[in-house]
Amino acid sequence: MKKNEISFRENVNAIEVASVNYEGLAGINYAKLNKALRGLLLEFRKFKSCVKVLDTLAATPITITVGDKEMTHIELLCLMGVQFDAQGHIIPDSIKALWTMRSEDGYMRLYKNVTGSILNEGDKSDKVYHWDTKGKKYETVRIYTQVVIEKWSVDTLLKGLAQLATIKEQETHEEKSRKEWNAIKKTYIFEKRVNKGGETNKAKEVAKERVVF
Repeated sequence: MKKNEISFRENVNAIEVASVNYEGLAGINYAKLNKALRGLLLEFRKFKSCVKVLDTLAATPITITVGDKEMTHIELLCLMGVQFDAQGHIIPDSIKALWTMRSEDGYMRLYKNVTGSILNEGDKSDKVYHWDTKGKKYETVRIYTQVVIEKWSVDTLLKGLAQLATIKEQETHEEKSRKEWNAIKKTYIFEKRVNKGGETNKAKEVAKERVVF
């Protein structure tokens, strides 16, 4: 296990293994079953479903450490502006109301590192690099900015709430990353070339104006 990595492995040796009759699935192979379950998975990638998953912990609050203070996750959510109804359940609209990270047409967004690319014909694109003079190596070009949330998860939901609570910090981070991008003079893509020694990648300079994020 890597340093600081959390393990979620479960030991089931002490649990009696159930005997299941799968006759009702006769003729259904793994591909078909997996495709069906992916339809279920898509439901969990919706905003309201993620709120409901988080809400299941309301009955058994989790104690977490925030800085040098200990509090329940419910207390922390309240501090971040999340509201609960009389029965102690999260009010989804309260989260929507405080979510100021929005696109011009109203879609909810999240800050993340976006890699620069060069668009080619069709749907293909090439990742863009710049030469890092300090590290003496090519590094991918990135900016920290807001993107529309296409697929939700509890992870995305909690990250967004944390970003909203520290929005000035996020804006400063974005400004810094854009200044770093503006300071870059030359940008490159890597082309695969085949020679007598086999296949190699060679850096090719491309116009910075062509880079999109």
